Amino acid sequence: MKKLLSILLAGTMLISAVPMISVSAQTDSTQTNESASAQQASTESTTVSTEITEPTAETTVPDTESDKPIAKEKKEKTYKKFTYSVQGKAVTIKKYSGSAKSVKIPSEIEGKKVRVIGKKSFYKNKTLEKVTIPDSVYEIRAYTFYNCVKLNKVSIGKNVDKIGESAFNGCKSLKKFKIPSQVTKLNYDVFARTGIKSLHIGKNIKNILPSSFYNMTNKPLEKITVSKKNKHYSSENGVLYNKKKTRLILCPPSLNRKSLTLPSSVRIIGDDAFEFNKNLRTVKLPNKLKLIYPGAFCDCRNLNEITIPKSVYEIYEYAFANCSKLTKVTILNKDANIEELVFENSGFKSIVVSHSIQEGFRSCKKLKKITILPNVTDIHYKQFFNCPKLKTVTIPKTVKSIGKKAFGYRYKRINGSLKVVRVKGFTIKGKKNSAAHKYAKKNGFKFVSLN
Repeated sequence: MKKLLSILLAGTMLISAVPMISVSAQTDSTQTNESASAQQASTESTTVSTEITEPTAETTVPDTESDKPIAKEKKEKTYKKFTYSVQGKAVTIKKYSGSAKSVKIPSEIEGKKVRVIGKKSFYKNKTLEKVTIPDSVYEIRAYTFYNCVKLNKVSIGKNVDKIGESAFNGCKSLKKFKIPSQVTKLNYDVFARTGIKSLHIGKNIKNILPSSFYNMTNKPLEKITVSKKNKHYSSENGVLYNKKKTRLILCPPSLNRKSLTLPSSVRIIGDDAFEFNKNLRTVKLPNKLKLIYPGAFCDCRNLNEITIPKSVYEIYEYAFANCSKLTKVTILNKDANIEELVFENSGFKSIVVSHSIQEGFRSCKKLKKITILPNVTDIHYKQFFNCPKLKTVTIPKTVKSIGKKAFGYRYKRINGSLKVVRVKGFTIKGKKNSAAHKYAKKNGFKFVSLN
């Protein structure tokens, strides 16, 4: 009897243990699946990261079928003076810590190809003068060579297709650069504060951001050339255009010419296209030109004369601002829309006014004489503000309204601060009871009646 009871008791314990084993196995499987799902989400998150984000190391994920770990990114290691990481079969250079004048980046480490030169990897290196990037590399990330002030020669492999923003920003010793043929886009400030004089644009570039050329040290760029195989851009006489030459994109600031005649195909002069040009005296515009965009000729320090053809119907703000030697501008289309501050701080001594332009001639400090044509009906707000040498104006009766501080006011520094004051002895000539008379009376200026 005791033997029978022992057998029954053992059977009962065995039966009760089976669910426990089953539950335990189910729990382990659930945890494994949750781990794998989390890893998959992490991997997907890494895949959609932005161009300048560093690769994120993957965690070890057990294979639910084989219980063997899959390939993972190794922790950062060092090879000579390079810190690097590995993801799959690709190596990313994270940092160079050496002080060599000439550096040749390896094409392989641990038998794996070097594919990426990482963000800030040579950041502010003070000794680097020459760098060679192998054909294995596909990408140069943002700020890679930022402020490498002695870097003067860069040899880039034929397979680089991405150059990140500000990659060469601050490389003031860099005088010449050939953009690799596989690169499709010039990023923000990629050449800012460099000393580049000559730039060649490869066949695959299809997107050039205006800021790619901003803030170049002493504006040294002399010429731009473009591959004839490029489907989006072209060049002529060192000037950059779109492929059909209907839009002028950039005239190099140090273009070695005193005069320039634009192709007859040009319809638009782009934003800041001639900004800071220091050699041009005259520019001949084509007869079918339509638009002159903001800042197009801003700070052209030696530009002294220009005729704007009748075809132009819009001149945007600051288009000729700070052209200190500009003394003659002829605008043939009297109906052209001219936006504010177009001629601010330019070098006019006398002008014939055919358009009303808000703050259009503000701070023209050499201006002494203006002639207002009979077709002008309005003088806008501050149109001739801060023109201290303009002492007398004759305003025709056709002018029906005069904006606030249009004439007769200037800036004056008083006790360290700029104040707005009247121009001493300012006189207005015009018809009695006209807009000119009312403006003089309201602002306390001397009025001479021409009745």
